This record gives sequence, C-alpha cells and structure tokens, in this order.
Amino acid sequence: MRHGRVAAAVLVAVACGSGEKVETAAAGVPGADAGATTADAGMVGVDAGGVAADAGTVKTACDGLVPTVSGTPLVVDVGSGSVTPTPICSAARPDEGTGTVPLRFASYDSSVGGSYENAWVFYRSSDAAVLGRLQWSPGEGPVALLTHPDGFTGIELSPESGEIDLHSLTHEGAESLETPTRAERSVVADPAGGGMVTFEVQRSAAQYALRYDRFDSDAGLAATAVVATGPPLGADQDVTWLAGTTTSGDTLVVFAKTDGGCRAVWLDRKGGRTSAEFAPARCTLQQLHPLLDGTLAVSSNDLDGNPAVVALARPRTAGFEDPPRWLAGIALREFFLLPGGKGYALRRQGPGQPIEILATTGETCGKVRPAELDKGPFVIGRDGTLVEQDLTGSAGPCTFRWYPQLFK
Repeated sequence: MRHGRVAAAVLVAVACGSGEKVETAAAGVPGADAGATTADAGMVGVDAGGVAADAGTVKTACDGLVPTVSGTPLVVDVGSGSVTPTPICSAARPDEGTGTVPLRFASYDSSVGGSYENAWVFYRSSDAAVLGRLQWSPGEGPVALLTHPDGFTGIELSPESGEIDLHSLTHEGAESLETPTRAERSVVADPAGGGMVTFEVQRSAAQYALRYDRFDSDAGLAATAVVATGPPLGADQDVTWLAGTTTSGDTLVVFAKTDGGCRAVWLDRKGGRTSAEFAPARCTLQQLHPLLDGTLAVSSNDLDGNPAVVALARPRTAGFEDPPRWLAGIALREFFLLPGGKGYALRRQGPGQPIEILATTGETCGKVRPAELDKGPFVIGRDGTLVEQDLTGSAGPCTFRWYPQLFK
C-alpha cells in the first residue's frame, strides 16, 4: 500500500469504449483544452406498411435499442451530507449480472495538503442496498475503479513515485489482493473486461526502455515485454505515452520524447509487436476509443485546439485511416459500448446535450434525456445501469441517481 497523500490524479486511459471512463488529469501524449461541438441526432424509423394482410414487421439495427426512461430513479448521497472539508465524489461503472454500483467519497483539506479520507461504497443496483464499504487511511487506497464482468480493479497512485498499485475487488466490494506495479501515470482497460495494460519508462545510462505489462482481472501479472527503446534520456527529458486496447485484445501505444516527435506501434496480448513502428500524422492525441468492429477511434485536436475524432486506427496496421462518418469531427464527452455489444451511447461536448443511442453500424437510433442529466457526468454499467452524478446538489458532488438495467 502506498503511503502519502494523493495529490495527483490517475488517468485511466480508456478504453472509454468499454465505458471505463474516469474524468481525471491528462497524462501521456500532449493534449489540449476541450472544446464544444453541438449537433442534433434525429430518430431513424421504418414504416413497414403494405397491402398484404400479414405483411409482418421490418426489423432494423435500432430495434429495442432506445430505452424509455420512466419511474423514479434510486438516489443516494454517498457523502452523507458532508461538505466540510471539500468532498470529492465519483462513480465507477456497475458490473454485470445483478450489478453493483461503486461510489467513491473522499475529502480534501488544504490545511493538510491533500485528501485525508477515501472510501468506496458498493450498492446493489436494483434497490441501493449497501453490499460493502472499504475505507483507507489518509492518502491511501484507489482513486478510480476498472470494471470487469464480476468485480473491479482499484487504481491507487503513489504521489511520491507516481507508481500504481492494483486492488482486486469482488462484486460485493471485498478486497482479495493488492498488487504493486512499476507502472506510471495510467492504466488502460481491456474493453472485454478481462484485464488491463500498463506501461513503464525505464532509464539507464545506455538507453531508455518502454515496458508493457498486462494484468488479468484479479490484478495478477499475465505478460511483460519491452516494446520500444531509445537513446538515454537527459535529466529534463521524459517519454510520454497514450494507449488503447481493442475489443479483440490488441493494444496501440503512441509514445514520444519530451522534445521529439511521436511514434506508434501495435502490440498483441503478450506485448509482441504486430505492426511496423510508424509516425502518426498528429501527436496531440487525446484518447483512443474502442469500437465494436475491433478498431480504435482516435481523438485529437483541431487547429483551434478543440478535441475531436479525427482518425481510425485499424489493428496491426501501420498508419491511421479516415474516421467513420458517424464519428468524424465529434467532440465526445462520454462514450460507452452498450451491453452485449448491441451499439453505442454517447454525449457530445457542450451544454444541454442528450445521450445519443447508435446501432453497431453507427446509425443514429434516438436520444435519452433523463430529467437530471444536465447536472453532471454519467456512466453506463456493464449491466446497463445508467448512473448520473449531481454536481449541483446540497451535498456538493456526492448525490447520485441511477436507473437499474436501463439498457438491456
């Protein structure tokens, strides 16, 4: 367990397509400020009329994909009304099956220079019953969770070294294992929920080495490999990186020296190269989003510094392609794969945007707009539960509401 106060944030480099999205400080390949893009996605319907008495119904890729929000959501205040010192709250994605909703409560006090309380509470999605609660000493414990089909991996960051510890957590929130790693800055979720990938920059007088490690869903080390090397780094030099893992398990890593251009290469599950190393046209990458066809959508910055989907990365291919038309130019705020790989849910940057529901083909099927959606971020669980955070409530950011298994 790392000691010290958590003064920095961990970046979970998503795999946002797996829905594993945690809003945190940016790290890795240089980025830029988030802009705003607005659009209106209409409803695509099919009229199956006909003369025959038993004409049947024409099926489309959108059938049954857009849920109806009805009834009263479950609401909890994970901070129990605590507003002093400053509360810090967040949600992780529910897991599969009956679904567990993990909510974090931490607190920050400037007089001690960081957080002095850190707890995760695990609620049953169907009725908000508390299944478990984990609390850590000041400056310790996970600040984010990755979600697997039946449980979670907690991500703990050491403020002194920047290294990461992994905590294996059950469906009920009990901790079964803690694994120290050599990883720094970021953890990349496997969209299938089978594990995660980390990278470490190793320095020596002869060269630097970028090391790949893959961990399974129980936080056990499954593979390790050196994926790139280069000339030794100076005292003021570093190697930054950004990575994404596809639904088939391949990983793309884009890396750059502080004062140099970026390079990219595809890796298999064991860290072996599956493409030639290549130079992307852009180095200001923001995020790599897994898509259901096994590719990665590439978010970068436009000429005004606003993030947008600008390219498509195809596994084991040395280079980027044009993005699919349904994603091209969109600045994504949230982006999730729907349960069972049935489609996508996304929200664009900008105020008042709904949740747009798309088929696997990218066809826009409709919108979902719960009454309180505009009050904060949301996540969609692997079980289909929609969890919204209310940043405007009386308890600060610690009020959450959810609709159990809204997306089937």
